[in-house]
Amino acid sequence: MSSPATIWNDEIDIGATFYREVIAYDDKAHTQLTDLTNKLPRATLMDQSGKFIANFACAYLEATEALPKRIAWTMPRATTALLSVKKYIYSIDLDNGDNSDRIQKGSITAGIGQKYE
Repeated sequence: MSSPATIWNDEIDIGATFYREVIAYDDKAHTQLTDLTNKLPRATLMDQSGKFIANFACAYLEATEALPKRIAWTMPRATTALLSVKKYIYSIDLDNGDNSDRIQKGSITAGIGQKYE
């Protein structure tokens, strides 16, 4: 069982690819990695009222000598180009078929970025 979701606030440049790597922990001290076995990562962007705006793509990145297994959390520039300049909320969950654990949540401010055509 994971600990309460980590709160992380971020920014998206409109028209630019959004990419972050997320490491899931079971404790606030970030010493116990979350077991990701048989869990599907997913992430959603919503407006401030909780209305769905877009999905993020999520995929696992295998562990290396320097880093544990982690989640690539992305949104392509074609999708970010459709966002308005304002603050949104998001969540990242791990689904195992029976339930879902929220591992990270927060606000994302979309700001002027690159022109995308």
